[in-house]
Formats: sequence, structure tokens, C-alpha cells
Amino acid sequence: MLSLVSAADRWTVSIATSELAEACGVNDFELRAANSRLTDEHLVVERDGVMSGLHRLRSETISEVIHHQPPPRLRDTIARVLDLVADSDLHRFVANLLRDEPSARDTVIESATNGPLHPARFAAYLQGLRLGDFYEVAKAWTEIADKHEVPVSTLPMLFYYTSIGMPIPDILPAEIRRVQEAMNSVSAAASLEDLVAAIGEQVVSRLLASVNTILQATDMFAVLENGNEPLITAIRRVLTEGTPIAATLWSAPVDQLAECIAAARSCHPTVADHLLGLIGGEETVLRRIRAHNPWITELEIRLGDDGPFAFGRFLHVSDTLQQDAQKEAVALGQLLLCCLPHIQSVDIQALAPGNNEMTIGDYSHGVSRLRRQYYQSESGIAWNQARVRAAVSLVGESATARLTEALPLIDQAAYLSHESGTHLVTGRPHRLHSDELAEQIDGLHKAGRSLRPPAGTGQLGDTAISEQATALTNEPLSALILALTGNVLQRLSVPDQYRGLAAYISDTVIGKHLADARNEPWAMLGIYGYPPSLDRLREVLSDIHAVVSELAASAGDLSKVVPSARSGSARDALHRAARTSRLQQRHRIRARKAVLQRKCDATGLTTNVLYRQPRRGVVEFAVTVDLGSLIEWPAALELLDAALRAERPLSEGYVLVPLCEGNTVPSLAMRFNSSLLPYLELGDWATMLPDPAPSELANTFDEALGALQVLSGICHLPEDQQAHDMVLSTALEANSRFTTAQMKLVETPPDPLTDELLGLIHTLAEQVQAELDGTHAFLSLAEQSAMGTYQDERTDVFNTILGARFLTLEWDIDRAKAVALLADLS
Repeated sequence: MLSLVSAADRWTVSIATSELAEACGVNDFELRAANSRLTDEHLVVERDGVMSGLHRLRSETISEVIHHQPPPRLRDTIARVLDLVADSDLHRFVANLLRDEPSARDTVIESATNGPLHPARFAAYLQGLRLGDFYEVAKAWTEIADKHEVPVSTLPMLFYYTSIGMPIPDILPAEIRRVQEAMNSVSAAASLEDLVAAIGEQVVSRLLASVNTILQATDMFAVLENGNEPLITAIRRVLTEGTPIAATLWSAPVDQLAECIAAARSCHPTVADHLLGLIGGEETVLRRIRAHNPWITELEIRLGDDGPFAFGRFLHVSDTLQQDAQKEAVALGQLLLCCLPHIQSVDIQALAPGNNEMTIGDYSHGVSRLRRQYYQSESGIAWNQARVRAAVSLVGESATARLTEALPLIDQAAYLSHESGTHLVTGRPHRLHSDELAEQIDGLHKAGRSLRPPAGTGQLGDTAISEQATALTNEPLSALILALTGNVLQRLSVPDQYRGLAAYISDTVIGKHLADARNEPWAMLGIYGYPPSLDRLREVLSDIHAVVSELAASAGDLSKVVPSARSGSARDALHRAARTSRLQQRHRIRARKAVLQRKCDATGLTTNVLYRQPRRGVVEFAVTVDLGSLIEWPAALELLDAALRAERPLSEGYVLVPLCEGNTVPSLAMRFNSSLLPYLELGDWATMLPDPAPSELANTFDEALGALQVLSGICHLPEDQQAHDMVLSTALEANSRFTTAQMKLVETPPDPLTDELLGLIHTLAEQVQAELDGTHAFLSLAEQSAMGTYQDERTDVFNTILGARFLTLEWDIDRAKAVALLADLS
């Protein structure tokens, strides 16, 4: 009993007490007696009918002592445990067993061959075997990396790219690419072929054919990745229309069917083709996808320069009642790449009613041009992540050891960054000669490269076959050190890179690497929060950022920085230079603000230009416009567009915000890039602007109008698609929202404007009802809205709606003024 439990716990699994009693040939009474004795001696523990060891290291020692002088032989114990382990745990046991005892591979294959076998158990055996095979490959990779003296901090990224079969990025040295080539030459043991040969291709094929759940089928295909020709031939021969798997494919939801076909493609493309044939071929799958997603208006396979591709268009009628159009386009593209093994890419686009592309200026929304080489199936991603975690476990280190090693390096990084910054602003370091500074930076760089990644759980197979769990591809503390020694401090002597360097310091080093370093488990070293040295480093980097930002703006002119830096003690030179740089930056921005103010004033509008601190090298200005009436806003936008467009540098961004009666009207704010785009979230600007104006009536009008546009947009679908449950649900929700909004409008205190508004809503509702009845002969409400929004083709209806919205916003601010304005317009 102890031999079985200790071996199981040693390799990360436990055994059901009922199974254990049967394996030991004892009854429940005898098992309880033995269990009581072993528990009293702190050798095993039983919880909820499951037996396990107290601690993995303890179980390992017990197992080694028991098997040191057979009997029992370890081989025999392993074979017995394999029969007792649950299907869900089997792959983990096999993988961790082979990690420590590679010679047990034959025992595993023999047990799989002789024991009772069903699809889930076969998949578990094979998943464990291929993890064990890969672990041996990863050990060879590590030896190659050691031989070529590859920095440990680089290994997670190298493991990742090699695992997924992609060349490493060009940013890494050519030597690393040669190492990857050597890694690619390492071949894994042929456990798939050996297990299949031991069991027989026909048996494996029949197991696959007997699968009756789509998730189990996906797992089976996933573990059969890159099967040999005899197996592939057997699978194609056995999988016929009368088999359980065929019925499973027919009844599976489309998204799960897609993953299964994608997994089958990893087994072999012809297997995926065969599955496709079992369910009626490509046209049938396309029909199923359209039945699954009733918003699709066009879907077909076309032939392009690079081969066949899936062409699809879908109707988008609402940002609130449908998924985001961009996410929907990407998801549909991924679904098609999974379902259609032959296609090489997709061309997917969301269309507003009337086949209007969702394009404003240079920006198009709801588009996917995904290519097959850049997409992986969910099971493929899970397998890659499992391999990377396995490889990283070979070079990883405990959190305590990592942080202990990194702590003095952070202190040194803060010190050397300060010295380098001082050197930049004074022409000489504070305490070191230039050669000494360079030497110490190089030493810190080497130390940073030697930091090991987190070891993780140390277990193989800690997730199910198709379960995803993120694999670490870089060491956070090493990333911080190397970002400084290999990038920031090196580029301080390259003036023409200062603009990019400033953005890199703020966004990547401070915004990401420093934040990641703060989130490390420093409490394991007895440090509350994070080390003070990280705050010191942040202060130094902020000062360097201020200096290089100013030098970027002044073409590297140090004439104003150096005198300030040299005006006191060398210890504070960098901080003085940063203070001067920030002051110069504020003067420059204020001067630019004055120029922009004059340009805006020249339009005749009442404007005020604000600014906030640069982000990513871009200075953002907000231009507020005091309007006598919000009706004036479109004309004001045209004037500001003309005034600001001519001389706008790339380093500036503008937000245009209307004010009415001293209040901000956020829903009308626009952002000026290459074109004017709605700016729906003011974000940090909100704290610098006047309070937002009330907008209760405008919001109610928007709700009613939006609901009518959804109902109108649905009319652009064929009748059979309008009857789809998903569309009907959307229509019911839109109708409910319209009814609620209409009631709010009715309950609004009556006056000429609200009466006019109710009349407009009533007229539009009648038009939409006519569209639903099929009696409306002109452009639909939704199409007119799309034309006005995306094509700038404005009909009378669109202009009326636009004017009504301005008036509702005006009404929320000043009812009497809005009513008088309506009378004037009438």
C-alpha cells in the first residue's frame, strides 16, 4: 500500500481508496487498519476517499527507500499505479514519471497496451508520453544553450519561438539564431509511433471513431498531431458516416466543431478534409456557420493570389446589443480558418445597414484579414504553452532565490542610471570615470542576463490537454535590468534617437518593466510592498526622461541643460537638469499653446486651449469652444479643422470640446488625428474641464433612436435570418428599450420642443414599422443613419435627427433657450 501511494504522490497524483483496496487484495476493514497505522506514522493521508502522501519530497524519499532493495521493483509498482490513476490525472503522472525516470517509457507503453483502453485514457497516455518526449528535447535545448553561452534570461523567449516553429525576432543577435537552428535539429522520441504500433493503427482508429463527445474528439486529434501515413490512412478508412464520431460532429456546436477540425488538421490536413466530408463538405459547414450567426450577409470561398480565402460580410446594427464589430470580425475569421482546412486567409468586414463600410476618415472598424500562418487553434496554443512551461522549468528558479539575486542588481541599476544621466548632463559621471562607468554597466548587463525565470509549479502536465495556461516568455526583473543596460543607457549618447528613447522610457521601462518588478512577491524576502530602490530607480528614470524629451525637442541642444546641471553638487546634477528640462518643456508647450490659441481665435470662435503632459512623445491639447447654441458646433468644427490641420506636427494631438452655458458637452467631443473622429471618453481631460452638462433628455432620445435603428437595421436581413432566435432576441430587447425610452419622453414635462420630439419619434417609429411590414419603399432609417455617419451623405431625415439631438442637449442645459431656438429654426 505504501509503495503504491508514495509512487503516485511522488509523481503528483493520488489514488482512490476503493481502487487501492482492490489492488492490494484487502477488504475495507483491513485497509482502514493499514491506513490508520500509516497515518499515525505520518506516511500517508486520506481525505474524502482519496489516498495521498503528506509531501512530495517525503513521498519521493519513501518510494526510493521501498524500492532500493526489491521486491517490489519500481517498474512493477509503476505498472500497478498506472492501472489505478484516474483518466483526468493520468497524463500528469506519466509526464512527471518520465521527467524523472525516462527509462520507464517502455513500461508506460506496455501498460497502455495491456490495460483497458478507451478514448480518454488513450489520449491521456499519449499526452503524458509526448510531454515526456518533449522534456528530453528541452533538456537537449538547454545543453545547446549552455554550450553557446546563451543568457539564461533569453531562454524563455528562445524556447517559445522554437516550440511554435517560428524564427526568433531580428532584435536578438545572429548567434541566437544559430542556436535556434541547432535546437531545431534535435528530434524527439517517437512515442506516438511506438504507442500506436504497440496498440495497432486499427485499434487507435476505432477508438477515435467511437468518440461520442466533441471535446473528447478534439483531445484525441490534438494528441495525434503529426501522425504517420499508416495511422492517417487507417483513420480515414475507419471514420465513416455510421460511426459515433460522425454523429458527434453533426450535432456539435459550430465553435466546438471548428476546434475539432483545427485539431484534426494538426494531425494531418487530409484528416481534416475527411472530417469535413463526413459532415457534408465546405458548403455544409458554411451553411452551419450562417445558421449559427444570422448577422452574416455574405459568406463564400474565393480564390486569391495566395490561394483560396474565405470572404465574409456581416451586418452590424448596434454597439450595445451586438458584440464589438472588430472583435466579431476577428472571431469570425478565426472560426473560418478552423473550419475550412484549405483556405489560407480570410477577408471579413462588418457592414452597417445598406452595405456601408464602417469607415471614418482613414480608420476602418470591424475588419479582419487574418492569415493562416499567424493563427493557432486553441488546442495548439495549449500544447505550445505546456511545452514552454516544461522547458522553462529546467532553467527556472524559486521566487526567493530569484529576488535575493535581483535585489542588489536593482540598487546597482538605480546607481548606474543616475551616473549615466549625470554624465549626459554634465559631460562627466558623478563618482566614476567614463571607462569605469561603461565597465560597470557591462557587468550589470551580464548579471541581468543571468537572472533565471520563475520556476513555476515544477510539474509537467499541470493542465488538461486543451486547457490553456500562460507560459512566461521573459523574466520580469531581467527585462527591467536589460532594458536599462542594453537600451536606455546605450542610447543616451545617440541624440537622433532621443524622441523614441523618451517614449521607450515612459511606456516600456517605467510603464511596464518597473510596474512588473513592483508586483513581484517581495514579501517572501520580508519586504513590505516592494524595495525602496525601485522608487529611486523610477525617480532617476523620470529625470532622464525629462532631459531626453527636452533634448529631442531642441535637436540635442545641451546649452540650457549643462549650466543648470553644473550649478551645484554633482550628486543633484541630474535632478537639476531635469527640473530645468521640465521648465523648458512647459515654456515651449505654453508658447505652442499661445500659437494655437491665436489660430483658434482667428476663426472668430470663443476658444480656450489647454494642454497636458506629453505621452509617448505626443503633446495633447484640448480646445474648448464656447457656443451660443450647440447647433453651431458642426460649423465650429469645420473652422477649427481648417485652422489646425495645416501646420499640425506629428508630435501633437488635439481634442475639440464644445461648451454650452459653461458646461462641457462630452458626447459631442471630437479627436483630431488625420481626420475628425468621435472622442467618447474624455478620460484625464475630464478633471481639467468644466463639469459636464446634464443630458437626461438627450440620452433618452438616443436610447429611443438607437432602438429604432436596430429594428430598422434588422430589416436588411433576409426574412429567414430575421426569424433566427438571436435576431429575435435582439429585436425584442430593442423594442423593450424603445418602449421604455418612449415612456420617459411622454413623462417629460411638455413644451413645444418635447412635443416636436415625440412627434419625430412617432414618425420614425411609423417608418420603421412600415419597414418591418415591407411597405416602406425608400431608404431605411438605419441606412440613412449609416450613410450620414460613415459616408457623409446626409438625407433630410438624418439632418432632422442630428438637429433634434443638438436641441435635446440644448434643452437639458436651458429649456427656455432650446424652445426659443426651435421656434427660430421653424
